[in-house]
Amino acid sequence: MNNTFKPFFHFYIYNAILAIVFGILLLVIPQISLMIFLFLLASFLIVDGIFHIINIIRFPHTTPQKWLRIFRSSIGIAAGIAILVIPDISAVMLLYFLAGWFIYVGIFEILITGSYKEILTNRRYILLFSCISIVFGFCLLLWLLIHPESATVALAWFLGLGAILWGLGYIIYPLRISRLFKNNELL
Repeated sequence: MNNTFKPFFHFYIYNAILAIVFGILLLVIPQISLMIFLFLLASFLIVDGIFHIINIIRFPHTTPQKWLRIFRSSIGIAAGIAILVIPDISAVMLLYFLAGWFIYVGIFEILITGSYKEILTNRRYILLFSCISIVFGFCLLLWLLIHPESATVALAWFLGLGAILWGLGYIIYPLRISRLFKNNELL
C-alpha cells in the first residue's frame, strides 16, 4: 500500500466502526435520554477531531491541505466541548448544528478529494458519500422546517442513519484504496 494512505487506513476503519455502532444504537433505542445521547455525540466529535489532528501531526508530509483538516477537526472538538459544557442545549439547535455539520463535511471531503488527483484515479466512493452527506444535511434542515415538534425523535433517527451511512463510506473507501494498491492500479 502506498505510504500516503497507509497511516490513515486503520484510522478510517476504526472511525467507521464507531460511527456504525453509534448509528445502530440510535436506531434501536430511539428513547435514549437526551443527556446520554449528547454525551455520546460530544465524545464522538472530540475523539474524531483528536484522531485527525494526531494523524496530521504524525504524518505532516503525507497530509494534503493540512490546515483545512486541522480546521475541520477543531470545529468538531469545539462542538463536542460545547455540548459537554452546555448540556441543556435544545434538540432543535443541535439538529441545526448537525445539518450544517453534514453539509460542511460533505463539501470539505469533496474539496480534499481533489488533492488526491495524482495518486487516486478512482475517487467515486468518497465523492458519492460526500454528496450523500450534503443531501442528508439538507434533508435534515427540511425536516426541521416541516416538523419542528418532533425534534428529539428526528435527532436520534437522522443522526443514526447519517452515522451508519458515513461509517459505511469510511469502510468502503479505505478498502477500495487498499485493493487498488494491491492490484498496482495506483502507482
